[in-house]
Amino acid sequence: MKILLRLPLPMTKEEKKAKGKEEEEVPEGFIDAVNEFYESSDIIFKCFDDIYNDYLQGKDIREELKGFRRTKPIIYWLLAWIYNSSDEELNGWFDKAGIEEEKRKKIFLFHNRFSDLASEISSVDSEEVYGLVNFGVGISPKFIFNEEYNFPIIELKVFSGSKEVLYLKLPSSIVYSYVNLLQTTVKNCLNEIKDRNIAAFEIESIKETANDVRKEAEKILGIIEEIEKR
Repeated sequence: MKILLRLPLPMTKEEKKAKGKEEEEVPEGFIDAVNEFYESSDIIFKCFDDIYNDYLQGKDIREELKGFRRTKPIIYWLLAWIYNSSDEELNGWFDKAGIEEEKRKKIFLFHNRFSDLASEISSVDSEEVYGLVNFGVGISPKFIFNEEYNFPIIELKVFSGSKEVLYLKLPSSIVYSYVNLLQTTVKNCLNEIKDRNIAAFEIESIKETANDVRKEAEKILGIIEEIEKR
């Protein structure tokens, strides 16, 4: 039975530094995944041509991707992996594994042809592997001023891949209160599970985000001071 590979968990800066120049081993099953992809490439390209056509028509393609993943789990891991790696990283792994040029070309051809599906592929992988829902969130904001009542309005669409998961059209003060609510939720979560063995990369990521939030809050307060002076 072939091994279903997992996307590597991110490392903290300290872990990366400690690793230094130590050579990473090729993950078990990686060469099998590349070979299986190459041998089945005609069918895979045809399958993803159909999925891509549905995507262009605005259909939700995630169930189709989940079906493919259930059928070809090791290939799906490879597809998720190539969209989470730079070209340099891809070639580095290919060199370590001794992957032939024709197989590399086929993988890069897939990478380029279906790049619009990258976020959908990654989102499904994160949902199926880690139990995450609507992973890979992006926002599309629009700013409006209500001339009658003199307050700014934020029209906000939140996407997971191409899937719209939330739509808001609210005063900026209310949107910002939701930011505070989310921050309070994270605080309460950490306080409740702080005795558990939390992954180092998770702690590092929260610290970076908290510092970014603090900097942005200071900028907002500065803008508010300017407005009040006028």
